Amino acid sequence: MMMEIALELHFRSDDAENIGYVIPTTVVSHFLEDYERNGKYCGFPCLGVLLQKLENPVLRACLKVPSNEGVLVRKVEPTSDISNVVKEGDVIVSFDGVHVGCEGTVPFRSSERIAFRYLISQKFTGDSVELGIIREGEFMKVQAVLKPRVHLVPYHIEGGQPSYLIVAGLVFTPLSEPLIEEEEDSIG
Repeated sequence: MMMEIALELHFRSDDAENIGYVIPTTVVSHFLEDYERNGKYCGFPCLGVLLQKLENPVLRACLKVPSNEGVLVRKVEPTSDISNVVKEGDVIVSFDGVHVGCEGTVPFRSSERIAFRYLISQKFTGDSVELGIIREGEFMKVQAVLKPRVHLVPYHIEGGQPSYLIVAGLVFTPLSEPLIEEEEDSIG
């Protein structure tokens, strides 16, 4: 199914020649399983936090992290489900029982390491995860449900024109990413 779509995209454009698209099998598998689970494609979930590596031993000591592991939560997106259980300043030391290194990596294969976000990309929208966190020197486990990122300013307006209101010569319209990109020079 995906191969046919890629080939149709490749051959429909008269302007493009000798262009091919390579979609990793893990992405295709995620798409197909996501569609099978939900009846539609929901996308990759997001943890909803901005993380910082904890490679500095002085910073780890300040945060009362006893071992050489974990990543610091710098910011929590207010629209994410995790905002109910994780706070800025928490240290994530495990994700579903997998220990997170101070450089933001997790074990991969036999002796390799890979970025922590890899574990998140293996999950689906609606999956529940268990996070091991250190908050003010105390270890605790919390549960969170993964969801796609929710943008405060929408990227798309569902294929239609934006609604608007004209009052006394002023035009009011919902803020969206395309509007920001179009008016970037005038709004700064």
